[in-house]
Amino acid sequence: MTEPDAGGGNGPTLPPAGFDPVNIATDRDRLAEFGLPPAPDAAKDPALFAHWSSLFGPDTAFVPADTRPASPAERLFRAMKSMALRRVGARPASRLSLSGNWSGGWIAANRSERFRAVAARWQVPSVAIGAPEDANGEPYRCSIWVGLDGKHRWAASMPQLGTEHTAGPDGGHRFWWQWWVRGSTDLQHYVDGLPLAAGDQVLCYLAMLSTTRVVFCFANLSQGKTAFATVAKSAAPMRGSTAEWILERPANGEVVGNEVITGNLFPMPDFGLVTSADFAASCVRLNDPSVARPRFLRPCRMIQNGTVRAAPVRIAVTARTERYRERDLRIRYQRPK
Repeated sequence: MTEPDAGGGNGPTLPPAGFDPVNIATDRDRLAEFGLPPAPDAAKDPALFAHWSSLFGPDTAFVPADTRPASPAERLFRAMKSMALRRVGARPASRLSLSGNWSGGWIAANRSERFRAVAARWQVPSVAIGAPEDANGEPYRCSIWVGLDGKHRWAASMPQLGTEHTAGPDGGHRFWWQWWVRGSTDLQHYVDGLPLAAGDQVLCYLAMLSTTRVVFCFANLSQGKTAFATVAKSAAPMRGSTAEWILERPANGEVVGNEVITGNLFPMPDFGLVTSADFAASCVRLNDPSVARPRFLRPCRMIQNGTVRAAPVRIAVTARTERYRERDLRIRYQRPK
């Protein structure tokens, strides 16, 4: 069962004006009252603390998320596991895979640890119609997101949040979240309360409050606005086994009875170049959750998106993932040659 609280929309009230948990200790003590994530340790987890401070600092204006389930015409399907086409590379620590719907990177927790939070920033891309040979009757669309779990079969639950981008005259950009569960008909929710435009700098932050409750935090840094939604799924406990930053080709999905029927993958738009900025995740020890350790996208398992094309039949890399600086990745749209 999904129980969203939309940060002032249909759930708990927004924090009051002047709320500043970054600098005011009494406000920090009230975070749980609003369903907000606790502050990471500034000394031991500085990258995640910096993201948290950007979300809840004194210059932030809280706005209602106004989150809503997608209407039937908007339903998408986001696969828990990337649809692998083939694998290249030999060394496990640097293995590179080719996927039909994912590009980006993911990291795994050690056996003695589990992820409890993940965050990243990126710039909303300007998207244009992609390769004409990829057209299949669906709009050119992609999404960018961070999530927890999703790469191990024994973790059947994956919360994720990010931005969606559609090319063309009827296109646009919007925030969304989804708590994916294998076998569930719960698909994505859109965040209508926080506008989004090409060129905006965004921050998405996901924190596990418990194994059955998470908080999705969205910030349009260019506008200085933050929205959030706390969500519970009592039937789908999280494992915290992996963390990822992904640029995806979602599929057109339809709910029929008690199952999701997956349609065509949306063709990849020309998104130019998208870069993860200061991706950060936090692991805690299973035997002592008070001990946190920061993790980044270096090293990571990288994924490139491949599209099946005809004449001649081949798999062409459409979204090429590259290492970027010390801790991040960037994904480059690649037109057919």
